[in-house]
Amino acid sequence: MEKTKLYNQEGKENGFIELPAFFATPYNGDLIAQVMSALSNQTRKLSAHVKGRGEVSGGGKKPWKQKGTGRARHGSTRSPIWVGGGVTFGPDKKRNYEVKVNKKMKAKALKSVLSQKLKDQEIIFVDSLNSELLKTKTAAKSIDALLTVAHPQKKLRSTTLVTLAKSEKDMIRAGRNLKNAYFDMAANLSLLPLLNHKFLIMTKSGLEELKTVLKD
Repeated sequence: MEKTKLYNQEGKENGFIELPAFFATPYNGDLIAQVMSALSNQTRKLSAHVKGRGEVSGGGKKPWKQKGTGRARHGSTRSPIWVGGGVTFGPDKKRNYEVKVNKKMKAKALKSVLSQKLKDQEIIFVDSLNSELLKTKTAAKSIDALLTVAHPQKKLRSTTLVTLAKSEKDMIRAGRNLKNAYFDMAANLSLLPLLNHKFLIMTKSGLEELKTVLKD
């Protein structure tokens, strides 16, 4: 197993941690794009909607009699060829953009991104985050300390995703008001948040739970 540095919440080295095998997954850009598109479509909100001929009000009476007027026959003013009538082939809220992606594809795409972030030195492993981080100010200082030690050449504060174990979920409250950081449980880790944040800070116990989710 590959090893990497482990830090404490003050940003000081605290030994090494063994990484599971999925951190060596080859990068698969096509799969990542496919899964990302599918996940984005699931959260897409449909707002554009036009009324068809069956939804437009009025038009219950035939405009004029069928024969004898010299004009073209019409059955309803709700027809799409009439001004104020229904719209043909317009956008409506019944559209479905969902694309099915199975669990194995999602897991492999997630492993691929995690592996690439590890190569790019964008993942920081911390042994634990104690109860002092229940304060937002302390949580911000800890994140800055970890990013400074791991990437002294980077300008802080970059967007950071902090993943915790279920036993550490109370600390999520400390990160709610942080502008460039987002706290969540490792079991909920998905592709979109991982791609939307530059750095990933993961606790040791959070990594153990992630291994269970990814079945590695």
